[in-house]
Amino acid sequence: MVENKLLPKDLPSVKSNGGFPYSFSDGTHALLCKPATDRLVAHLQDKTNRDCHLCGEKKITNWRVHIGTHLYRFQRGMDDELLDELEHGHACGFCGRCNAPECTVSLTRTQSSFNVVSQCPRYSEFRYGSAETMASRNIPVVCTLCHPSTHKRNETLPAHWRYNMRLHLKEEHPQYASPDNPDGLHPLPHALWENIRIQSLEEEKLGIPEALRSAPFSNVEPPPNESAPAAGGKKKSGGRKRKAAAAGLPESSQTQKRTNNTTQ
Repeated sequence: MVENKLLPKDLPSVKSNGGFPYSFSDGTHALLCKPATDRLVAHLQDKTNRDCHLCGEKKITNWRVHIGTHLYRFQRGMDDELLDELEHGHACGFCGRCNAPECTVSLTRTQSSFNVVSQCPRYSEFRYGSAETMASRNIPVVCTLCHPSTHKRNETLPAHWRYNMRLHLKEEHPQYASPDNPDGLHPLPHALWENIRIQSLEEEKLGIPEALRSAPFSNVEPPPNESAPAAGGKKKSGGRKRKAAAAGLPESSQTQKRTNNTTQ
């Protein structure tokens, strides 16, 4: 327009037929990706309409806890009547679907906590640290067997929902013992177990009857400060930092130096 010195009124105009600008002869919209549009519509609806697509409950106040409750009850064999059928697998903690590419979850470490990264259409923001006090503690965690290095600040690592970690360990790390593979060759690292274990109190809050609760699991490495005595009867020290690093959590305490006074 600039080069040819044209004015807007010089441009040709086409009257709209009331439909999409480009359509096939049968009226079907062209240049339109329906699956992507459906996901976008669902995403926008979920920002304002928090009605559960699994049970139909209206106006859910804590989306992650609500979906997590459905998932764990399903995993423990509870026969809840749901509108949409759940599947056994690596279920998304936001929508309940298994192995959906857009539901892949990861964690970005901040100065004192983590940010959850996911493209799930039903993604719902929550405070990572506060989630530990809720009825459902289903939050993304980093598997330190997959990523043994310390999770650095501003670094993003692949994660797994806590309720899926039993399946992940069984499938990806069969050499290690786990609740679904208690006879693994190596005991499960203590810090990892503490980061993924489901307490009996949590199962009680989720309405799991005692007969369906997780069996006790004990094939775990001892805590670093309870390691076997070294030569001379002294216990090995320096395990606190290793424990924090293995758990992938920010270090919360400083190592105190001890001074030994020798009397001659």
